[in-house]
Amino acid sequence: MTPERSVHWLGDELQTKVAALLDYAESIDVPILSLAFSWLLSHAVIPSVIAGASNADQMRANANAVRTLSPDVIARLNELTS
Repeated sequence: MTPERSVHWLGDELQTKVAALLDYAESIDVPILSLAFSWLLSHAVIPSVIAGASNADQMRANANAVRTLSPDVIARLNELTS
């Protein structure tokens, strides 16, 4: 990874956002996979999420991850990711 990319991916700002998202997912008792897929799909401009899977269990988890998020949850995720 180039130094420029490392600064972004390993920087304090991104790490803080990731930690906040993980904490929020835990606080509302929604697995981070479900929260991520569902939040992405809550945006009308995103018709699908392309996710990789290395085995059948991961494939099943991806397929079952999506759930309907309340407007409050979507608003909070928008805040946490801005």
